[in-house]
Amino acid sequence: MTVRAALVLLVCLVACSKSSAPAQDAGPPADKVYGGDRPLQYFRVPSTYDPKTPAPLVMVLHGYGVGGIVQAAYFMLADIADDMGFFLIAPDGTIDSQGHRFWNGTDTCCDLDGKNPDDVGYLTGLIKEISADYAIDPKRVFLVGHSNGGSMAFRLSCDRADMFAAMVSLAGPFFSDPSLCKPSMPVGVLHMQGTKDQDVPYDGGAVPSPDGGSLLFPNAGAVVAAWAKIDGCSSTPDTSAPPIDLEASIPGAETTITSYPGCQANGAADLWTIAGAPHIPGDFAKDLPNRLWSLLDAHKKR
Repeated sequence: MTVRAALVLLVCLVACSKSSAPAQDAGPPADKVYGGDRPLQYFRVPSTYDPKTPAPLVMVLHGYGVGGIVQAAYFMLADIADDMGFFLIAPDGTIDSQGHRFWNGTDTCCDLDGKNPDDVGYLTGLIKEISADYAIDPKRVFLVGHSNGGSMAFRLSCDRADMFAAMVSLAGPFFSDPSLCKPSMPVGVLHMQGTKDQDVPYDGGAVPSPDGGSLLFPNAGAVVAAWAKIDGCSSTPDTSAPPIDLEASIPGAETTITSYPGCQANGAADLWTIAGAPHIPGDFAKDLPNRLWSLLDAHKKR
């Protein structure tokens, strides 16, 4: 992580904490711990929650070496959670031999020690635990992840498509072989990535594997094209949408949109290419949360 990106995350964390919901919404009840020996630290109940009306839930997944609280602040989704009425959780991965938190996502990222923790079981278990205490709409459970968190969002969407309606990945490494992803039903997918990403190259390439060999790292376009095939979309992408200004520090509307039309019910395969952005875009526009929520909420399971 660059110094600039770290400062952006810290500033965002402080700002978000000042404008957050009341204290009782910042985590589970004092006598309740979700997640067992890996307790959930960030759990936000919308102020508009009504137990009689099932509400959506968004799970934010952190990048390698970060943490749930910081990652939640980075995506700024707490700014709209009350108005849109969704629960927001941001769990933490396992700590590896380097002292970094990680998720056992795809084969390209990031179980560097080969510990193979059951993060699919842990994260789906969290949702089940919360759903036992709160009215969570099972048709509107969503994922948003960055980097290693994006790879974990892909893994969950591949392995447990029955539980997740849609996902957003920012620079998340997909499987080296897309055929390893075999979801039981369509999942709406948005993949965002900067063209100057040096950690997860936009154009793909070979990456080292834990056994000393290498794995093919698919490029961003190939990732979304693979999901288009998985979701039964047209093989011809639509690039007619006007560009958007997603990264405030880059002049103009730097982000182009590629979408695959004609997907199966609930399916979607979209690519937002952030021209000139690095692995951690440092200054997302203030409307990012609304843009992400609009895409997620459009893919309620049928």
